[in-house]
Amino acid sequence: MPRVRMAEPRDWSKLEEHRARHMMESGRDGDFIFTPVEVAVPETLDRAREEREVKAWMKPVTECGWQRTWILEDGEAIFGDLVLEQRPPISSHLHRATLMMGIERTHRGRGFGSEFMKQAISWATLQPTLDWLQLFVFSENLPAQALYRRFGFKENGRVEDMFRVGGVAVTDISMALKLRNF
Repeated sequence: MPRVRMAEPRDWSKLEEHRARHMMESGRDGDFIFTPVEVAVPETLDRAREEREVKAWMKPVTECGWQRTWILEDGEAIFGDLVLEQRPPISSHLHRATLMMGIERTHRGRGFGSEFMKQAISWATLQPTLDWLQLFVFSENLPAQALYRRFGFKENGRVEDMFRVGGVAVTDISMALKLRNF
């Protein structure tokens, strides 16, 4: 039975396998372009990157460079992830987190995006130092935009022709959710 839960250090290798598979779907077989990387190639596992990411999972939200990751686990594999990340890692930006989410085609349209959003927003609202969540979504990805709007995110900017992927100009939309008044 698939389930969404917070990632643990032991999940990192399977998480990277999911990310490599998901990147290969971008713009292929009728899918939206959802990554600015033109040619997605599976990466080899990078232990230094693993160490940095897992260390960021352990940082308190009051410390620059923290990160939290939720995963969609189905059997022994991971098919989706949602990351909340404090970036840029400077103290004047500790009141905001950037949200990034990716679900593989086989697990889309089954409510997992909503479950990710519920868990991440619930967690974020419990953090007394977080006032905002922000994200970026490509203009062609209407289903993702609709999901974000259902959870209260509002568009606050567009950059036309932000990326060119396979010769296609991609517009990037910025959206934000205010968690509380400061």
